[in-house]
Amino acid sequence: MRVVRLYDPSRQPPDWMDLIQPGEVAAFPLLIDGEQPCDADGRPTGHGGAVCLLFESLLAAERFCEAQVQGHPAVRFDVFDHAGRSRPPLVTIVHPSHRARLEGNAEIRRRNHWIVATLVATAAGLFWYEWYSDAALIGLPTLLALNALVFAGRLLQLTAAYAGVERARLARQQAHAADHPTSSTTAPP
Repeated sequence: MRVVRLYDPSRQPPDWMDLIQPGEVAAFPLLIDGEQPCDADGRPTGHGGAVCLLFESLLAAERFCEAQVQGHPAVRFDVFDHAGRSRPPLVTIVHPSHRARLEGNAEIRRRNHWIVATLVATAAGLFWYEWYSDAALIGLPTLLALNALVFAGRLLQLTAAYAGVERARLARQQAHAADHPTSSTTAPP
């Protein structure tokens, strides 16, 4: 592992991206609260002192980062391939107590499916109520039902986007592992 400052004007080459080779990965430590740059031990560095950790393989990065988050639960590691931050991370490693806070995690997607099912059932009940009731509340149940369906559609769209990002990340991770056999293809947290 090499610790590299992201902004070092005295370094040759000055850009940290010129230091990473194909097959290597870079882990960026961030504080979970506020996503501020920090070192691997969770000490804030500020943007001027931000660092990345270069590893020879994804497996080595995963092992190191998993060990670090056990000792420093407030740290998050985003691990990128040699393309850098131009694409989403191959893997994000956080302490198990913080996994539910990750955007688009499987638990959130499952919860969204239950909410969508509840909204669709509620909308169906409201449509039925409007159809079979006397005209005392003309339009209100239908309006509520349509709003429930729009919200359900938006949740389905968001969940599908999360699933698409996750499929793309897994495909990139598998391609990285195929190109560099010492890497891992760990499932997401």
